Amino acid sequence: FIPVTSTSLTRCVRQAQTMPPASQPSRWPARLLALMLGLGLGLVGAEAGLRFEDHLAGRSSDSWLPHLHRDFSAAMYLPHPYLGMVPRPGFRSKASAGGPGYRYDLNAFGLRGPETTLEKPAGVRRIVCLGGSTTFCTGARSNDQTWPAGVQALLTGSRRLRAPVEVLNAGVPGYSTAESLINLSLRMLDFAPDVVLIYHAPNDMRLAQAEGFRSDYSHGRRPWAIPEAPPIDGWLTRHWRLYARLQARLAGHPEPYKAPAMQELVFAPDLGARAVPASREVVAAGQAAYRRNLKSLVAVARMGGAQPVLQTFAFVHGMDREEGSDLSAAMDQVNQTIREVAAELDLPLIDIAGPLSDRRELFDDWMHYNPRGCGEHAKLVARGLLESGLL
Repeated sequence: FIPVTSTSLTRCVRQAQTMPPASQPSRWPARLLALMLGLGLGLVGAEAGLRFEDHLAGRSSDSWLPHLHRDFSAAMYLPHPYLGMVPRPGFRSKASAGGPGYRYDLNAFGLRGPETTLEKPAGVRRIVCLGGSTTFCTGARSNDQTWPAGVQALLTGSRRLRAPVEVLNAGVPGYSTAESLINLSLRMLDFAPDVVLIYHAPNDMRLAQAEGFRSDYSHGRRPWAIPEAPPIDGWLTRHWRLYARLQARLAGHPEPYKAPAMQELVFAPDLGARAVPASREVVAAGQAAYRRNLKSLVAVARMGGAQPVLQTFAFVHGMDREEGSDLSAAMDQVNQTIREVAAELDLPLIDIAGPLSDRRELFDDWMHYNPRGCGEHAKLVARGLLESGLL
């Protein structure tokens, strides 16, 4: 028994008041851990959900990559400092490996056709075919169905030839006379052609029939540059769907990406919106630029020791309007220009438009041939070359 006095009680109270309170265990580490765990589980769940959604839709992480992040190492085209783009040497389309679609097999020089050499073999007459997709022949399911390949086959089988012939397909989808002029000057003359076949019109008229027309075609073309993403950004985008979706939204593209055609990277994006219907007006400045470019192609070919040969252009009247274009009147004027230039410069002219225009069974659309159309075109060219005496 300890007696309690007022003095001792007071002393105890004072001691209790001056003693530090008993320390309590902090709850913040536990709360922070729970928050991080919940956030981690949420991110894992979101990532799993997005991957499952992409799996059901048949998408990969590439479906969410902006084109700035896309890998163009296997694309059909390469950027070029003067031409905008050139076909990739040695390219093989998916169909070449047994996949769906058309077989586009390019040789070591980026030409659609069999391998060749830069140096012309002795005794061989070389023919270079210039043009856009209608010379490349996008509607031909394989190389041997293109009209340049058909010309090669028909001439090789002819008894009227004095020497072997090699036909090179230098057509590139999207090219106009402006690109072909550079292509001929800087690249195709190196093959020492004896004959240069020119088949151009639609891509020029697409540029000619546009508001703000400039004779150097700069109103409808743009440089092609592919900025490279930082490695960490590319890695995160490819391995983390949530990050890829966020990147897509920040770039203003919340939907899955569709790989752009390479031509779209060199055409001005608003070119179609600035189209001037040819039924309303055929732009005279555009026609004049085409005439100038055509005559320049002739001059460069002759300077390189080759004989230029012009061809009128076959298409289906009215079908262009059905497909959203309105170029028929401009195309008619182009064909008249081709005839006038051939007469003025004393050039061989092969009429393609007369026999083949408006025969819808030969076309995939208003200007691109199907394989049958390519075959008919080849017959006209082979006959015209044989009759000209150039071979």
